[in-house]
Order: sequence, then C-alpha cells, then structure tokens
Amino acid sequence: MNSKLAQFFLVFFLGLSTGADAHHSFSANYQLDQLVEMEGRVSSFVWRNPHCFLYMEVMTDDGEQVTWMLELLNTILATNVGWTANTFSVGDVLEFSGNPARTGAKRLRTTRIYRLADGFSYDITNRGLGGPNQTIGTQGL
Repeated sequence: MNSKLAQFFLVFFLGLSTGADAHHSFSANYQLDQLVEMEGRVSSFVWRNPHCFLYMEVMTDDGEQVTWMLELLNTILATNVGWTANTFSVGDVLEFSGNPARTGAKRLRTTRIYRLADGFSYDITNRGLGGPNQTIGTQGL
C-alpha cells in the first residue's frame, strides 16, 4: 500500500513540475533566435496574470492593418519595473520588437518597447532575462 501511495505522489508531483516548465518555456512558443521589429498603435492593454498583453494595430507594407498580440511581463514584474494598468493607453504609438510565434500567429514575446510621444522605453535584455541575437526583418517602420 505504501508503495502505491508513493508512486501516486511521484507521478502527481512530476506532472505538476512538467506543467510549470511548459508554461514558462518561451522557447516552446517563440523563435528566440529571431527578432521582428515594428511600429504600431495600441488598440488594447490587458493588465492581468499570468502575463500582461498589448494588442497593436500595425500597417503592413501593402497598406493592410493587422493586429499583433505582444506578450509582456506578469503584473508583479511589471509593477516592479514601474508599470501600472495605465502605463499604455489606446492610441499610443510604439516601436517594439520581439520573438515571433513558432506557429506563425501574429504574436510576439516582447523584448523592447519605445513610446514615441514621451520616450518611455523598456528592454527585456537589460533585465538579464535573455533575448534574441538575430534580426530577420522589420515591418511598419
């Protein structure tokens, strides 16, 4: 009986640790060796855990407007670097860069943000969290 109980807990806790690792594995969802740079307007800023998100309206070279979702910090880390739920407003023009989604979706793991109006900037590589080292192109700049 003790052996079966020990096996149950072993499998249970291994399952928990695997789920946590998968959630925090940016390399599973994003191409960390590639970088995309863009400029666009904020259409929405979502302040929630497990991550905050910016939705950006970006004009392509063909004149088409597309929405990109930018994955940001969680609210605790965002608060620690001075962000609030009001840091970004609808209509803010931002230059930003990030690692593109592996699926081809219009989604980025954000590495850099610069707001043109007031010079607000954020660079994830300055926080020691790592970042990309290869630029694959620009859009909307």
